[in-house]
Amino acid sequence: MDIFGVSGRLCDHHAFLLTAMLARLGAINADIAALDQEIASFAAAVERMDEMPGIGLAAVHAIITEIRLGSKPSATARHA
Repeated sequence: MDIFGVSGRLCDHHAFLLTAMLARLGAINADIAALDQEIASFAAAVERMDEMPGIGLAAVHAIITEIRLGSKPSATARHA
């Protein structure tokens, strides 16, 4: 059997498993692309904040995480 460019002893069960794994990898790659796009939306804020004296990139990331740029304020402290 020659499937996925693999020659040799590859039974239908193995082909099924490889297909499932490739589908999972495709879904993971789609998730990564969506996350990259979400992260890119904060790029301008990161650049502006990183230019501030005394604030490094790690601090900028922490600040953005804490203030949740672009999100609506919580109704109460309990919802935060």
